[in-house]
Amino acid sequence: MRLALTLALISFTAAAQTPQKQDEEYTKLIKQYLQDPRITTELVDHMPASDKVPSPLKFLGGFPALPS
Repeated sequence: MRLALTLALISFTAAAQTPQKQDEEYTKLIKQYLQDPRITTELVDHMPASDKVPSPLKFLGGFPALPS
């Protein structure tokens, strides 16, 4: 039991330290169109990449809130 908990903790810690891959193209657009960086945080200044969830670029076909 103790060994199982130790191994689970080690694997959880290793997974938590693995950096999440980023959607580079969308993150670039966020930084490009953000007019005042004082109104953002490190929680929303990038877009994580996912194989299961499409980015707004793929789903909407563009960057939301841009003038048409």
